[in-house]
Amino acid sequence: MSPEPTEARAGFGVYVYGVLPAKTASVPPDLVGLDDRHRVTVCAHEGLAAIVSRVALDEFGEERLRDNLARPEWLEQRVRGHERVLEAFLEAPALLPLRFGAIFRGDEQVQAMLAENADAFAAALERMRGRREWSVKAFVDRQALIEQLAASGGAGGGARGEGHAYFARKQRERDARERAHTVAAALAEELHETLAEAASADTYLPARSDAPDLVLNAAYLVERAQESSFLRVVQEAARERQPGGMRVEITGPWPPYSFVGRDEDAP
Repeated sequence: MSPEPTEARAGFGVYVYGVLPAKTASVPPDLVGLDDRHRVTVCAHEGLAAIVSRVALDEFGEERLRDNLARPEWLEQRVRGHERVLEAFLEAPALLPLRFGAIFRGDEQVQAMLAENADAFAAALERMRGRREWSVKAFVDRQALIEQLAASGGAGGGARGEGHAYFARKQRERDARERAHTVAAALAEELHETLAEAASADTYLPARSDAPDLVLNAAYLVERAQESSFLRVVQEAARERQPGGMRVEITGPWPPYSFVGRDEDAP
């Protein structure tokens, strides 16, 4: 039976944030990890390097971590810390973010993980090379859209009297409410197709129940050399759709969070 790693005996584990090519694994000075007592370093194996830092097992040990994951405030703070570390490597030629919570007993275990997943990591890093993620959200004022659709249905009224005009207007409003969802979805799909043509890859992100006017939540993987062009496409698309009541927001660049983490990319 092999001896327990020194880190585990001392009450610390090794937290892994992501993977990058070893030859480009330059750590920003004074970058601290989730436990701000410990600096971020890299743990290399052959051509791969894991971005790591020490974490206390009394917070990140298996049982304690399970309890902490059920605490929203703790989870939000730590996920932001995970992202902060990864974003410090945003200028790396290729970066593969790992899921939050990848904790190992010591450097030897991290190196074993790199060796076991070497082919998958190398392939994923090649897909990410020279590319970064941009996030786009589009919002449509649904009530304004309903009113616009209802108004486009015709004035009604005339010789048949005010009573008929009233019921005709109500019918137009009901029809407009039913059409609004379809029209908003079509506007979002059209925008998504426009942006996807300017990106290397694209993916839809989860809808948000707290944002009923959100009609598009998507991420786009963009080559760095094409980022200026992609931003111009987004800005032009936003201007064209603004008179129709659509508002477009873009954020980034980010590490390619939305394009990794699949079974073939991460342990």
